[in-house]
Amino acid sequence: MKQFDYPQLPEELQKGLNDYCKFWEQGLKKKANVVIRDSMKYYDTLSEDVHNEFISIVCTEICDNDVELFRDYSLPYEVSIRLEQELFPFVNQGVLPQARWHCKLFGDLDETILIYKKNKDDFKIAEILMLRLIYLLYFGAHHFPEYSCLQNVSELDEAEELGEEILKKHNINVELQQEFRYYVKLHRLFHSWDGEGDFALLCRRNGLEFNEISAYYYK
Repeated sequence: MKQFDYPQLPEELQKGLNDYCKFWEQGLKKKANVVIRDSMKYYDTLSEDVHNEFISIVCTEICDNDVELFRDYSLPYEVSIRLEQELFPFVNQGVLPQARWHCKLFGDLDETILIYKKNKDDFKIAEILMLRLIYLLYFGAHHFPEYSCLQNVSELDEAEELGEEILKKHNINVELQQEFRYYVKLHRLFHSWDGEGDFALLCRRNGLEFNEISAYYYK
């Protein structure tokens, strides 16, 4: 993990954050939690300018630079509740980068779509949305060929339309492109299938690899 060492932030705050990380790494979780609680109470007494600097540093490092400020990139609860509260007001207006940070750390698919539609030229929010569309389609297919977990075909249509729009506007990673189009094609094939015969064989005949996930039902 990277140490907090930012001249824009008070030394006392940074010492508390670094002590929290040190104790957590040592397995002293109760001690770490006491330290972070006290540190963030101190944070609450600081000026709005310091709050803005803290939010900018933490979110830029974690969301934009992929820096591990906290173990496994997991925000401590005392930090997360403050970030969520201070970033949320930017969401409805789609103000960047704050709305994108909130979306990546705390948002769901609906929030991601909302922010993307207000900022379609922003690559980072487009990439976040692409990842969430892929997850939607992946999850929607995990009970194939028994049934789809998507609500209806309209949900698939909207996901495909948004994804293709992103791919036309942005240089998305090739593997993500392939994964997205694989799941779209898999869903389309499922909805065209009459339920007869071997779905996996039908997939292979259409150039798709498909391995059914075993399901267990308990009485």
